[in-house]
Amino acid sequence: MELYLYKDKNADIESRIADLISRMTLDEKVKQIDQYGGGDITYTDRSMCKNDYEPGELKTVPEKIRETLGDTGIGIVQVFNCNAKVYNEVQRYAMENTRLGIPVIFCQEALHGFGKSGATVFPQQIALASTFEPELGEEMGHCIAREARSCGIQETWNPVLDLAREPRWGRTEENLGEDTYLSSRFAASIVKGLQGDDISQPDRVASEPKHYTAYGAPIGGLNCAPCSMGRHEVFEYCQPVFEAAFAESGAMNTMCSYSSVDGIPVPADHELITDVLRGEWGMRGYVRSDMCAISMLNCDHNVADTREEAIRMALESGVDVQLYDFPHDFYQGTIKDYVEKGIISEETLNRAVSRVLRVKFMLGLFDSPYIDETLEEKVFHCEAHQQTALEIARKAVTLLKNDKNILPLSKNIKKIAVIGPSAAELCFGDYSVSTYGYEDLSLLSCIKKTVSKDTEVMYAKGCEYLESAMMPIPPHWLKNDISEANGLKGEYFNNPDMPEGEPALTRVDSQINFNFISAKVSDYVEAHFSSVWTGKLCP
Repeated sequence: MELYLYKDKNADIESRIADLISRMTLDEKVKQIDQYGGGDITYTDRSMCKNDYEPGELKTVPEKIRETLGDTGIGIVQVFNCNAKVYNEVQRYAMENTRLGIPVIFCQEALHGFGKSGATVFPQQIALASTFEPELGEEMGHCIAREARSCGIQETWNPVLDLAREPRWGRTEENLGEDTYLSSRFAASIVKGLQGDDISQPDRVASEPKHYTAYGAPIGGLNCAPCSMGRHEVFEYCQPVFEAAFAESGAMNTMCSYSSVDGIPVPADHELITDVLRGEWGMRGYVRSDMCAISMLNCDHNVADTREEAIRMALESGVDVQLYDFPHDFYQGTIKDYVEKGIISEETLNRAVSRVLRVKFMLGLFDSPYIDETLEEKVFHCEAHQQTALEIARKAVTLLKNDKNILPLSKNIKKIAVIGPSAAELCFGDYSVSTYGYEDLSLLSCIKKTVSKDTEVMYAKGCEYLESAMMPIPPHWLKNDISEANGLKGEYFNNPDMPEGEPALTRVDSQINFNFISAKVSDYVEAHFSSVWTGKLCP
């Protein structure tokens, strides 16, 4: 049996990439640069859950795997609450049942801890930076990499390297602060911790810093708005942070931002995405669009007349992978159609595909595609990782004023008032897993444990995070006319202004409690959509 060059582990990676691309069909190529979701191949088994908050167990759906991967395979999939068994089952199909046996990259969020219930939760990046010890960022990165890789995730979407230059922007806690130099030191250290010297190792992952670039200073503090900084300021202040991650620590991939700098949206900025990122800094992997960033070229920034033109513009500028911007058939179909018509050159497509394949080869997926299913039990939320999180938390404490030496709390204090919306609840912050199953270490509970039993601790919520707090209606109160399952009938339409025509998706939603920024609705629903829920409230 002939051994193709791309399967020869002794050959150099670039030769293997060239050989594999020469054997790929157009269908196989476009599937490599598309982003798939865990719902395409898995489901969550909640049959053993005791309540609505328990995460359940992720399992594969063999028929979905066959339908999604088919004979061509897929490039990348984002899987929430992944485990080694699920990963191995999917990867085994990709290696043994697709025509060329191209492995799949599994990816996930991991801002301040791997994005899986029960993982070690570290302080937010803004707290990490306040330690002024970049070596702690490296330690945190390595802990996250261990936990992610043990569950089958080889690429993590972190660190966040936006400068917090707009206090009204609601994502400052994700950042490393406003200072370029301090942020750059942590950028280099976190990436080094995640990737080490060899990302094929079982305790390392490919790092995808975000959001490249100019994302932390939007006009008016509005998320996704154009950048309030000019091009000179972006290169002076924002770029050095990313440069440290890529040129110094060799970050593999990046997620491009929604920003527009001096009228040029980043996903369409060839200088930023190709000339600087690849040409000057030598980034080896791929650029993934932030969710909707490509579609925004058409519907928000208005630099592309059509959705198809937005795809072409991003791909030619150097954005290699979409993140749920468009349904698979539309995204892949547009690229195939444009290549066949000569509107997009096959060289442009091959370049994007080669970047995805390069990461797969560097991760060692072609040669060692499966993982040890006992590894998760050994490293996941282990004592060593908890101690690292505790050390960062202690060193991150910032006391602005210690009036009358109120701290540390004295056992002789007679009465303490604890006031605030987050005081009595366990809060992990942005891009965090559910708090279910973790020890209740709220500020209020910890104060009660610290003071004397004779100290009276009074608590008042005082206010809400927002003007009014809303709690989701429990599923067992909601009924619909299409299923016996609890919930409302949800209809989703591929037009953002108002529901028109036939819905692209109809399903039962157990609760109206969604974050459509962090998770897509469905492959059938586009990035910009409208929805209608109908049913009965039966408390």
